Amino acid sequence: MSYQRRGEIPAFAFKAMAGESGIPYQTLINLYLDECVREKKKLQFV
Repeated sequence: MSYQRRGEIPAFAFKAMAGESGIPYQTLINLYLDECVREKKKLQFV
């Protein structure tokens, strides 16, 4: 499987979780970002 743009894999993962949970994927992304802020996570560029 090949992806053209950076960020497609995480977006796909959030959309899959949304389908399983019934929670809109935008809400799941916001929940994850809130968690990152609370836990003071830093972005790691590879």
